[in-house]
Amino acid sequence: GEIPETSIISLHAGVLGAPLAGAAVLFLVFGPLTLRLARSLEAPLKRLVEHSNKIEGGDFAVSCSPEPDSNDPEEIRSLNVAYCLMVERVRDALDDLRQASLTDPLTGAPNRKLLLQEGPRLIESARRADKPVSLLMLDLDNFKTVNDTWGHAAGDMVLKAFAEVLSRRVRQSDIFARVGGEEFA
Repeated sequence: GEIPETSIISLHAGVLGAPLAGAAVLFLVFGPLTLRLARSLEAPLKRLVEHSNKIEGGDFAVSCSPEPDSNDPEEIRSLNVAYCLMVERVRDALDDLRQASLTDPLTGAPNRKLLLQEGPRLIESARRADKPVSLLMLDLDNFKTVNDTWGHAAGDMVLKAFAEVLSRRVRQSDIFARVGGEEFA
């Protein structure tokens, strides 16, 4: 015998009707809530992504607001605070590295790198102002004798003391630097 199509369809529709109706109700109830949650996350996450892209590009001067929008979800606010703290720590570490790269570790005086970096700027500034420029190269004579006679610790003390004397004698607009072992400029 043959069974009419409508009977087959109505039989399956009855079996599938309840789950489909339940899914529709769930979608109607939770769909708008899910959409609202997604929209509430979109803007703050977009701000974090834009900021991190600037950081990735090397722009560490860009400000990071540790105070997110009060309408942001709590998790986003916590993420923002942690992110800004991380950026601040990276900035501090980079500043420390920059400073260390321009400073002689023994004497604390500027080093050759800083002299070569800032010297041309000072020369150009003097040239524009039609002012004379002087460069003094200072070498501590017989320094090897100090190291050989009293040891390297004594030699280090001499270098530190000499750098301290120079730092007090040099004008703020000038540069002095340790350029080698016992050589200063």
